[in-house]
Parts: sequence; C-alpha cells; structure tokens
Amino acid sequence: MKSPTTTTNEIITIVTVSHNNYHYLKFMVEQLKKLLSGKPYQLVIMDNVSKDQKTLEYLHQLEIDPNPNTTIIYNSTNYGPRINPLNHQDLYWSLPERFLMTDPDILLNPEMPPDFYEIMCKIDRKSTRLNSSHTDIFRMPSSA
Repeated sequence: MKSPTTTTNEIITIVTVSHNNYHYLKFMVEQLKKLLSGKPYQLVIMDNVSKDQKTLEYLHQLEIDPNPNTTIIYNSTNYGPRINPLNHQDLYWSLPERFLMTDPDILLNPEMPPDFYEIMCKIDRKSTRLNSSHTDIFRMPSSA
C-alpha cells in the first residue's frame, strides 16, 4: 500500500463522468486545466454512451490533443455517475490510492488555493476511515 503522503510531484488524478453534457464537460475541463496549470495531473473521463454529437466531437478532440494527460474511456453501457469496481475493474484497480472524482456540472470555487490537493491529502491523512478492518464496528452476526 502506498504511503499516505503527498509531494508536489505526485500526479493528481481526477475522474469525471460524461453523458451528453458537452457544455458542462468542456467547462469542467477548462476549469481543471486552469487550476492545475504547472502541476502533474491525469484527467480520466468516463463516457456513458453519449449520443450527443457535440459531446462526442469534444471527447474525440481531447483524445487527439497532444497533451498526454487526458484519458477517455467509452463505456458500452451507461453505468451512472460513479466508479463501480464490478463495472470498471481495470480503471478501479489502476487508480492511485488517492484520486478526486467530480461531476462535470460543478463550478469550482475561484478562491480554491493552488495547493488544494495537498490540503485535501492532509485532511484525508487525519480523518478516520471506516472500512472492514474496523472489526469492532463491522462484525458479522454470530450464527444462532
């Protein structure tokens, strides 16, 4: 397991989902490029079977952009707005321990500090996570 620390050289991975939402998606990508300018980042866009021509053209434009930090995944089914390990096994297991997930219709706060990712990692490091390793909380009921 990776160390829960971050450095300024860590690649910031951001995942968003698209489905016939050209205007929102384009605006989100522009916001992220501006916010992450000069930082190493990877943007993963999962398209849920868009039929809208503008969305498809924009995704294709992102694919042929010489900037290698954007990956487009074309789902064969609309899996909804979240990453499900059952439907996206390759993507799910390839993501780093820490990644950001956003909907494309979010307006980012213009006052967001440039080191927002590092701040979020510090908060994450301090937070208590509930998972199956917390056996005192997640106990299987005993058989009768």
